[in-house]
Amino acid sequence: MTNLTDTSAFEAFKPLADRIEARIISRIEKTYAKWVEASGGVYKHYRYNDTSNEAEDFLAIRRYVRGVSGIDRSGQKMILATDFLAKDAKQIAEDSVLGFVAKLIKKVGDIKMTDLEFRGGADFSIRADVNGHAVCIEQQTVYKMTQSWTLYCQFPARIYVDGKFTPAAKFDEAVA
Repeated sequence: MTNLTDTSAFEAFKPLADRIEARIISRIEKTYAKWVEASGGVYKHYRYNDTSNEAEDFLAIRRYVRGVSGIDRSGQKMILATDFLAKDAKQIAEDSVLGFVAKLIKKVGDIKMTDLEFRGGADFSIRADVNGHAVCIEQQTVYKMTQSWTLYCQFPARIYVDGKFTPAAKFDEAVA
């Protein structure tokens, strides 16, 4: 059993960070492959109002591509900077998990987890016992990208107290 505020709580969620990291890398690699197929892997200046799939794909990966000669100019061959991608994906994943844990503590307090079960992908359930009430928090992991093409995750939760859905605002009341 681990309290959410213990430093060991991050270790319990390490598989989640690993799954997020892998998903980000996979998403960028697939988008890069689509962009290379459309453009031949050659950089060109995309106009700000270009809504083509090629331009959209480039905007999504531009942070992770580099010119072969180190200069990003039109006509320059571009390659995926896998070392930077791996480092950035790891940082995004760790920050996402730490942010998730902080928000969860704000919603339900410092509960003592009795079980952490990962379901398919990065979805998971947290089980706890709070003041003699059985608590189950079912979490989803939703991958998103901002309009400025920054990757992030959201973690919508469904909280159940003694088998009944409980809104986060009424959690303290339900376990009192």
